[in-house]
Amino acid sequence: MLRGFRIFDAETVGYMLRANLEDHDTTDFQHWPAWRALVVATAVELMRQTGENLIVPQTVLDQGYMAVTIQVAGWGGCQGLPVMASRSAVSTSW
Repeated sequence: MLRGFRIFDAETVGYMLRANLEDHDTTDFQHWPAWRALVVATAVELMRQTGENLIVPQTVLDQGYMAVTIQVAGWGGCQGLPVMASRSAVSTSW
C-alpha cells in the first residue's frame, strides 16, 4: 500500500444502509440518496481522523451520481482526482 493512503470501500456504507432500509428495495446502493451522502460524509471523516488520503475504488454507471459525489466531496474539503476506466478503452485481448 502507498504510504499516506487508505482504501475506503464505499460498499460497506451500502451494507449498513441495506440492514436499516430492508423495506426499501433497490438494485444498486447508488440509487439511494442516503448512500451517496453518507459515502462522502464517511470519506471526509476518515480523512480527518487518519490524516491520510483515500483511494475509493468504485464502479459508477450513472455519470450524474459521480458528478454529484465529486461536487459534494469538494464541499467537505476533499480534493480528489477521479480516475475512470471505460470498458471501451480497456483491451480485453492478450
